[in-house]
Amino acid sequence: MNISGKATMLDSLGYEHVRLTGPVGNPYSNILGQVNYTEGMSGFDVTFSRNNPDGFVKEGFERGTYLFSLNGQTEYTVHYSNTNARLYLVFGTPTLTVDEAGMVARVDLIWKTFNGDLIDPARLINNLGIAFHQEGLSTPDQRAYVQWGTIDAVQPWMREVKDFNRVETLRPVKYSDVTQVMIGYVDILGNKYMLRYDHPDAPNDY
Repeated sequence: MNISGKATMLDSLGYEHVRLTGPVGNPYSNILGQVNYTEGMSGFDVTFSRNNPDGFVKEGFERGTYLFSLNGQTEYTVHYSNTNARLYLVFGTPTLTVDEAGMVARVDLIWKTFNGDLIDPARLINNLGIAFHQEGLSTPDQRAYVQWGTIDAVQPWMREVKDFNRVETLRPVKYSDVTQVMIGYVDILGNKYMLRYDHPDAPNDY
């Protein structure tokens, strides 16, 4: 279970008071929370999991009502549906079209369900972003990239994509330098996904 928000919502003493209990009436005794700061320390992301001496509990969380607290005092009610995410999973496989100058001109995407059936992505996807990572730059913040989409409206280099099956380039990128293609999207439930395709000869340094 994952919950995100602004860091100002956390207790002034830190995140040690963040907790999740439940389900109401038959609470678990093995819920563990891991909190990370995001967005340059201005946001937080907390992931709750059930644990036992051998590791994570595969069954996860039952459907029910849970109590979530940021400060150990004020509690928020969380109604958890335990919906099977496989019903909403869709995977995009990219094909890059290269022009005579060796530059990527567009990306064509074939979308399939978890079972491998072709599907119209507009049925499950609201937003789309695509990024290229290029050879010769050693850290994520230095890598040159091209991105499209509306996965995060605060990013000025992203734009709206009208066609989830074919995306034209925003600016040129040399095909021979491409080491990785990233496809990010948001589904109709608000879940965010990131698909990563690595060039087989590219160094796996990130």
